[in-house]
Amino acid sequence: MEKMQEILSNEGGTPVVNAYAVEIGDALWSAIYDYLWKTHRDDELIVYGIYEDGDQKFVILRNRKDLTYYRLNFSLSEESGFVPEGGLTQVSPDFKPAGEAQFALEAIEAYEAEYAKSKEEKEPSKAEEETPVVEDPAPAEPE
Repeated sequence: MEKMQEILSNEGGTPVVNAYAVEIGDALWSAIYDYLWKTHRDDELIVYGIYEDGDQKFVILRNRKDLTYYRLNFSLSEESGFVPEGGLTQVSPDFKPAGEAQFALEAIEAYEAEYAKSKEEKEPSKAEEETPVVEDPAPAEPE
């Protein structure tokens, strides 16, 4: 967003930012949540919108607690799939999203609940991870 503001102030042109065609639960949406699950699970982030500016694709995330916005650039190809580029960048505090969020909050929350449930079923609990597995020692051979 800062880059767009810079372009506007320096070049006077209007960048064309389009909402990216994606639905909650499709492959791209799931790949974004896989990334968030692995890297920012405790950050209370939700997807606000997925956009494309020229060839650059990016997702705008909103923190549920303090309502700050973050941008995550990514590339998407058949060969590599979803590849995040550079991590999260906080969007300028002056950023005001144009219009409404691209996705309904209720639909996002329903997806997140199902997603978290499926991930937690697949992953061992913290107690299981911390408890070492002790195998029975081999019986001693008689002397």
